[in-house]
Amino acid sequence: AAKAVASAIDHDTVTPLTAHPALVPVARAMGYKSWRTAADALRKVLDASPPKLQGDDPGRARFLLGHLLVLDKDDAAGDAAYAQVPASSPLHAYASLRRAMIASRIGKPDDAIALLAKVPDVAPLSTDRHMALGDALTAKGDRAAAAATYGALTAGTTYYYRVRAQGPASSVSPNSNVVTVSTYILPAITAQPASRAA
Repeated sequence: AAKAVASAIDHDTVTPLTAHPALVPVARAMGYKSWRTAADALRKVLDASPPKLQGDDPGRARFLLGHLLVLDKDDAAGDAAYAQVPASSPLHAYASLRRAMIASRIGKPDDAIALLAKVPDVAPLSTDRHMALGDALTAKGDRAAAAATYGALTAGTTYYYRVRAQGPASSVSPNSNVVTVSTYILPAITAQPASRAA
C-alpha cells in the first residue's frame, strides 16, 4: 500500500521558517542533506535563551525538527519532537498524523489508531488521515478494514497524494510531487417505472 504523507506541508512549513536569520546553519545543513547536523543546529535555536523564534515559529520549528529526525532515520526522536508541537499550533494535527505514521511503521498500530482519532477528518487532512488509518489497520493485520478505509473516497472531493516506491530490502524512493485527484458528484438516483415484457 502507498504510504501516507502529509500533503505539501513540508515545503510550506520549511521554506519560510528556514529563511529566519537564526536558522541559516539549519538551512545550510539541509541543503547538504545533513539531517542530523540540521536537527542539532535547530535544537540549539529552540533551546536558546532568550528565545530566538516568536509567534508560531517555535511550533513550526518543532515540526521541522521531527521531520529532520525522521529523515535521519531516528523515528523515536522524531516522534518526541512532533509530540512537542503545541496544541495551539496550526501544525498540531499534522504532527499527530506524522506520529501515527511513525507508530504504524514501528509496529504500534493501536497507538497510531489512537493518535488518528484526534486528527480531524476534514480537508486537507482527510486523505492522509484515511491512508494512515489504512496503514495502521494493515499493520494490525485487519486487511478487510484497511481495504475499506483505503477505498473511503467521498463524491465531489479533491484529494492530494504523494506516492513513493518500495523496493527490495525495504528501500523506499523519495516522495513524488503532489498528485491531485477529484471525484465527481454522484448523479441523483431516480426511480424508473417498471415495464412489462411483451
